[in-house]
Amino acid sequence: MPPKLYVILPVYNEGQSIHGLLAVYARLLPGLSLGHQVLVIDDHSQDDSPYWIDRAAREFEALNLTCLRHPANQGLHGVLNTGLGLLAGVLRPQDLLVTMDGDNTHNPHLIKEMLAKVEQGADVVIASRYCEASRISGLSRARVVLSWGAGLLYRLRWRIPGVKDYTCLFRLYRGEAVLPLLREGGPVYLREQGFTCSSELLRRLAAPGLVCVEVPMILRYANKLGASNMKVLGTVMKTLRMLARGGA
Repeated sequence: MPPKLYVILPVYNEGQSIHGLLAVYARLLPGLSLGHQVLVIDDHSQDDSPYWIDRAAREFEALNLTCLRHPANQGLHGVLNTGLGLLAGVLRPQDLLVTMDGDNTHNPHLIKEMLAKVEQGADVVIASRYCEASRISGLSRARVVLSWGAGLLYRLRWRIPGVKDYTCLFRLYRGEAVLPLLREGGPVYLREQGFTCSSELLRRLAAPGLVCVEVPMILRYANKLGASNMKVLGTVMKTLRMLARGGA
């Protein structure tokens, strides 16, 4: 059977941004010649995000969109655990999985380039902020400095071949690379709290022989219409504690 592309989109108080992102997916996915399913996980948003998700589901019928809403906020690790749980028993080795932020700061059209890297033999393709052609706009200087500092610490501590950007959630995974994690059993696949779970996910998949490559990304933070959900100081402390423990 041909491969299927699954997309996990975390949403928490993203408002109209999630509708804008899904509109891009509605234009992109039909042209990929792949079966697809978009999994939107609403982490108990307190704004009008549910309205914009429901509106997108009505407007973009070709998306094959599934929305699940948490009855209480669980954080990014809870969202990813929910998404991975939905794929357990469904994902096949030839299938593909995309994870990315739901705030419309990542450009889904980059998936075409990421798919080409998979065809060339990659197991994980990362949309990286640290490639020569990468660009970041709309982010404060302090956040940029913190991001670069965290990236340096990860590279010194974990040394996963081919990886410079350990924290960006925008990645494409070959199903075969994700299946070992799913076989460990849920519902808890990731244990790190907050945004550090995206780094934990990469670490958990980093088996010997895993081929990781990066493609340059243009991060347009101005596309995010709401305030950031990241608690910067708390994320820094969690990162340091995780690296001190050696990771997942």
